[in-house]
Amino acid sequence: MKKAAFSRTARVSIASLFFISAVVLILLAISAGRLYSANPASGSMGLASSPLAWDGTAPGTGAANGESSCTEGVNCDTYTLTVTGTQADWANAAKRIEVKIIPPAPNDDYDLAIHKGSNAGPLVDSSGHGTGRTELAHITPGTDGVGVFTIHVIYFTTTPPDQYHGTATVVPLIPTPPPAAPADPGPKVGYENFEAPGILTPVTTTTGPTVEFMGRGAGEPSVGVNWNSDGPTSIGGVTNFQSDLETLFVNFSSLVPVAE
Repeated sequence: MKKAAFSRTARVSIASLFFISAVVLILLAISAGRLYSANPASGSMGLASSPLAWDGTAPGTGAANGESSCTEGVNCDTYTLTVTGTQADWANAAKRIEVKIIPPAPNDDYDLAIHKGSNAGPLVDSSGHGTGRTELAHITPGTDGVGVFTIHVIYFTTTPPDQYHGTATVVPLIPTPPPAAPADPGPKVGYENFEAPGILTPVTTTTGPTVEFMGRGAGEPSVGVNWNSDGPTSIGGVTNFQSDLETLFVNFSSLVPVAE
């Protein structure tokens, strides 16, 4: 009888061990699955939705060859975005979804790829700027359709444990132009063209003695400027214009005060 009781006890113990092992395996699988996603892992967005936000969770770095070289949950992760409404609604509203991946530090470099359906699906848009730059891409439901999109973030070269911050926002299809520059309240800046002085100068040409205006004509004129000036009375600040065999000089510092 003791032997039978022992057998029943053994069977119960073995069954318990199998049950506990199964629970542990399920928990490990759930934990591993979470590593493959951003935090939170997903969200949905319609025309009237507020912006969504999430953060990265992958612990590693070094996906230097881009999306094809990264390992999900190690040096890339995924945020799943479900776009609601109809394609016609988005097209008529002239709206799209702007996705930003913001690096936490100037030395972090992420890449961004948006796919339709899954990471193996068609590429909708991508962004691959350099170190410290915000990655920016768009989903245009009016042409890309609605449904599930995956926002795949690649840890190109990052410093663990740094994590990016992601956002998705409904924006106009045509970006709003920047505001006009404010009017300058200071004095107006302009320029004027001045001809050389109208002084007739005796010259000799192949046809004999004649006169011409000095510095008015030359095939290849040249200009030289002396920027060195110690003040309004300095000999610096002289500009010369050479026209053929004639050279004219003007001293701008004698006309406009020079700031000390």
